[in-house]
Amino acid sequence: MDAARASAPAVPSGERGTSGRSPRANTPGAQNQNAVPHDTPSFFLRDLTPARATAVVLTDSTVRRHGRQRLAVLSWIAAPYARPYIYSVARTAPKGGGGGPTLSEKHDGSAVKNKLQLLVRRAAAHIMNDYTPPTLGCSEELFAELEAATRFGPSGSEWATFAAQISNSLRVNGTDQFLRLPPIAKTLHSRQRSHTRRYLTYLLASKPFSPTIHKALTESPVGKPLVNPHYPLSSPLLVQHGYHLTRLLESTDFDLSRLRLVVEFGGGYGSFFRLLYNLGYRKRYVICDLPVMCALQRFYLRNVFPTDPGAQPPANLQWLASGEYGGLKQEAVEHGPSLFIATWSLSETPPTVRSGIASVVGAFSYILCAYQRTFGSYDNVQYFTSLQKTLPHFSWHHAECPVYKNNFYLIGQNTRGQGM
Repeated sequence: MDAARASAPAVPSGERGTSGRSPRANTPGAQNQNAVPHDTPSFFLRDLTPARATAVVLTDSTVRRHGRQRLAVLSWIAAPYARPYIYSVARTAPKGGGGGPTLSEKHDGSAVKNKLQLLVRRAAAHIMNDYTPPTLGCSEELFAELEAATRFGPSGSEWATFAAQISNSLRVNGTDQFLRLPPIAKTLHSRQRSHTRRYLTYLLASKPFSPTIHKALTESPVGKPLVNPHYPLSSPLLVQHGYHLTRLLESTDFDLSRLRLVVEFGGGYGSFFRLLYNLGYRKRYVICDLPVMCALQRFYLRNVFPTDPGAQPPANLQWLASGEYGGLKQEAVEHGPSLFIATWSLSETPPTVRSGIASVVGAFSYILCAYQRTFGSYDNVQYFTSLQKTLPHFSWHHAECPVYKNNFYLIGQNTRGQGM
């Protein structure tokens, strides 16, 4: 999928919040500052060579705001022998906050130097991308689920073809690097090369972007994800997911520690679930998706979180692939506060699916949607504007994404309470 479609195709700059609560009070993990992404113990730096250590220093652009605070996050993530390199970079970081430009950007904005920096970053990112991923389990179960998924829908349908392509590619190339395989990389784990720096710059300037969220953006090596050329301990997609969460925090009084239900419509390969899980979320989480996507999500999460009995995904996660969404409305009422999220997924479904979802989302406490201006013959701006008008009991933030032009966010908070 292109950069906009960072979340899987599914079955299927807003203003800051004015709730009066401090940003730290409603920041995920604010009540648990020890929450860490336990599935990634310095993996990317485990076999650190001088070239890879240099790549970390040259590409990392996170030591800008909260200089020492950011340094603490990086030193926590990195292996001990990498810390001297990172400390040397931190000494040159500007003091004070604001996420402003670096010293080099202030004193030398020449196009030649910017181009050189870009080339260096890309070369360093190429070095960082050259790592050996872990060997994955549960492959036979994945193949069995994918074979069943090819029978979903009419023979020769788009999704049956997609499932067959994924299955064939995995059987030929193996599962250890599945995020690099063309059928998956194209739709679920794209490079987003032109947007990654803008996402990161926005995050570093945002007050709700806490050290806890920063830690949680450490990527897992499962599936050999791409590294972010501007933050080599994360991936382009995971940084974008951090951006989604930060936009939600800016626009509402969202508090992850109080949330009791998350429904994700179009769950990609499970990366957003992993982000919230690493931020401490353990309540009910439902992913609505097609069978082929559910199979990939189960495979990924069984390998990312292998500690549960039988190498099963975390127990709080369930899937809904039948298209029967009626029960979600009652769940949202009974398990508030609740969050509905659909990033470049609802915007890619036919009217019948959209109408089914539209009938239930009004019961949620928070709504986070991201979408492209058009999809095929559909005018998505018109559709989501209409959806917004049908839910007047929500306080809305609806605007074009400042990072990704012609793509939009619709973020809402239920003013009726709904368990909040």
